[in-house]
Amino acid sequence: MRELDCAEARELASDLMDGELSADEAAAVEHHVATCPTCPALYRAMVSVHSQLLVQRPSAGPVPR
Repeated sequence: MRELDCAEARELASDLMDGELSADEAAAVEHHVATCPTCPALYRAMVSVHSQLLVQRPSAGPVPR
């Protein structure tokens, strides 16, 4: 597993939440967040915003007119 710096982990965090990373990339981001003194708070905030956006997403039903 490759070590990520903060900028790399932050760049990949959104892709991680969307399930778009390989297992190795996901593990690298998760490892960075678990061991970094500054990234966990930002990551938690990103997860919170992502969760709220998913809740707000309209259903796949027909578009109202």
